[in-house]
Amino acid sequence: MKQSKNSKNKHIYDKILNVSQELVPLNAQALIDLEKLLTELYLLKDIKSLVYYLVYLDENVFINEWTSNDATIPAECVESVKIIYEYVEQFLDYEQRSTYLTLFSIVVGQCSNIEYVVYLSNVDGIKNNDWKGSQLSYAVALNAVANGYNKLGFSNEAYKFALQAATAARNCNNISVLAGVTHTLAIVAYESGDYTEAEQWYYEAMDWAIKQDDYFRVAKIKLNLAKLLYFTKQSFEQALDLLLDARIYFEQNDDIVHLQDCDSEIGQVYCYQNDVENALNYTENSIVIARKFDNKRALIYSLGNLAFIYARHDMLNQSLEPLLESLALLKEYPNPVSERKVYYLLYQISYAMEDYKKAYEYLHNYMEIVLLLKEESASLTAMRYKAVYEIEKAHYENQLLRIKAEKLEQEIEYKTKELTSLALRIAQKNEVMGVLLEKVNTLHSKEVQSMEDVRSQIISSMRNDKGWEYFEKQFKLVHFDFIERLSRLYPTLSPSELKVCALMKINLTTKEMSNLLCQSERSIETYRYRIRKKIHLSSNRNLVTYLSGL
Repeated sequence: MKQSKNSKNKHIYDKILNVSQELVPLNAQALIDLEKLLTELYLLKDIKSLVYYLVYLDENVFINEWTSNDATIPAECVESVKIIYEYVEQFLDYEQRSTYLTLFSIVVGQCSNIEYVVYLSNVDGIKNNDWKGSQLSYAVALNAVANGYNKLGFSNEAYKFALQAATAARNCNNISVLAGVTHTLAIVAYESGDYTEAEQWYYEAMDWAIKQDDYFRVAKIKLNLAKLLYFTKQSFEQALDLLLDARIYFEQNDDIVHLQDCDSEIGQVYCYQNDVENALNYTENSIVIARKFDNKRALIYSLGNLAFIYARHDMLNQSLEPLLESLALLKEYPNPVSERKVYYLLYQISYAMEDYKKAYEYLHNYMEIVLLLKEESASLTAMRYKAVYEIEKAHYENQLLRIKAEKLEQEIEYKTKELTSLALRIAQKNEVMGVLLEKVNTLHSKEVQSMEDVRSQIISSMRNDKGWEYFEKQFKLVHFDFIERLSRLYPTLSPSELKVCALMKINLTTKEMSNLLCQSERSIETYRYRIRKKIHLSSNRNLVTYLSGL
């Protein structure tokens, strides 16, 4: 990676190199640092370095489904990614945005911010189905949007984007992404209550994960599928087989988090099968693990499961202790859904033990939480749909602006054709004059003497800059700041090289430029070589395409 020639930016170069190395695997702090560095370049008006680093990162940073491993994504990280993407939109051509949109979608898909998720789903490349990046990036981006909507409770939207992601993944035949997308579809279907559909997607996801030799995903799918089978279909034997298989993997790979979850679910299945001994053993083991690693959320869940086992098998006194411990933990780590379950079980146990006063208190607390959850749910739904409405409204307004922009673009295209036609007429005139001049030069000396005036007029006509001045005036009407912007970005370009850039902008051939500028084709090729060198364009990028995008 070249260092910027601007010595003032040396510290930026050093930092951005470190950030780029940290991007695999990506983390939230790396993104925040990267955004700060790019913003510093932008404020310094060092656009040349900004564009160079954006292209470098786009070409050298590999983005995949597991790019970001942070458990939680801070708000400033998501905002930083949005700012980075705004730089990308401003300074990179459309076909270069694949990696960055994927990066943005992965981070946004992990947060629970409706504005960002809906913003992402409205990005032109996704909303209008005119994606120009790779199908792999498209599939990952769609899957991230689906995950974002699912976290926010919009099952229909999540399912729609997940299905599109599955289609894109099949188009590029990427097994890894197909495993991830079908797993997402299973989760969305399960959480929306379509258990039959969820079961089918879980089995398909497991097949793709096995083909990929991704046994960690296989184990997670087995764990989730087992919960579905015993909870919705009472298929306890099948669920137990899946859970025990998953447990072996988690234990062998020292995955304590999933092992604890697995043991807790195995205990529940044994409870429903009336195998009290195994039910208590596995549930108590899950509690030991949760205590050992200080996982309070998991501990609350497992204590509730232990109380349920005791209560189901008429050991009411034993069930009170884990429930009361759960209640104490919930004061420190509030979770209304878990609290509701604990109070309801306490009510049932107290009522069965004929402690009606306690039963009434617990029932009262239970009802208060039920009402609170309903109010919060209604309020949250209202807020979500308000956000969707506002962003969709903004998207509609942007669509109107886009239509106007397209109309303007059509007008510019028409004027560009006129401009090209004008340039070709001048070039053709110069070509004809060149032929005449060659004929004059072949005449005998006496004839040459008598034709000197004609010769002078031809040369004068060919070298007359009025034609170019008129062309330049018309060019600026269509591409009003192209030459000035090019001069600012690349101040070492000569006037002649700027002329060649303008002619390449309207897609003239080397021969046509040669006739228009009254220079040899070899000279035009030399200009093109020097231009590429001065703007530091890599050999695999097309110069005309790059200039067309400015």
